[in-house]
Amino acid sequence: MPHARRQHYSEFFAHLQSAQDILAESLGICLVLVDSNAREVTLPSALPVVCNEHKDCARVHAQYINQLSSEQGEIIRCPNGRHVIVLKTSIETDEENLYLLAGRTTSRAQAESCLDLVNAIYTLPFGTPDMERRNGAGGSSNGSGSSSVSALSPQESKVLACVAAGLPNKEIAEQLCISRSTVKAHIASILKKLNLSNRTEAGVYALKNGFTQDADRV
Repeated sequence: MPHARRQHYSEFFAHLQSAQDILAESLGICLVLVDSNAREVTLPSALPVVCNEHKDCARVHAQYINQLSSEQGEIIRCPNGRHVIVLKTSIETDEENLYLLAGRTTSRAQAESCLDLVNAIYTLPFGTPDMERRNGAGGSSNGSGSSSVSALSPQESKVLACVAAGLPNKEIAEQLCISRSTVKAHIASILKKLNLSNRTEAGVYALKNGFTQDADRV
């Protein structure tokens, strides 16, 4: 990964870590972002001391991540007997979705009370910095819109390609395994970043700039 991109990823996750620490303290539960193998991407905030001693948690969490079926997240029991929310977030890095582990509480009711809030926060249309396009690194690609194109997150690029293909929000949501509300949020963000007025303009822009479902960026 080029130095500039690493730096921007580092800045993004530093800000995210600060927000996570504040949220964990406010809710009184542990929060941590992990990859699909349950490897930590952020440092756990408010991690219970007992969780430092158990070696099986990562394996169990990885199993639940790979079996996750609900877009709203699920509450599981870890090997410590604590309740943990497992949630697929809208945050990506190098084309891999990240997951939230939230809770690690002895009270299932406490985990349940936080589920809607963490789901609403962590499925917002975040975009980790993508400082280079795969087919346009080192220079502008298509005239006046090149800086706006580079501002799109990987997930927004996928949504834009689906719009260009004429897919309705329901089919986009099914194809990308996200909720319809997340699709709407992505489209609103795309229109704002590209300074476009509506979905039709977005579709035309996408076709002119090579955003297609069979392109490497999708």
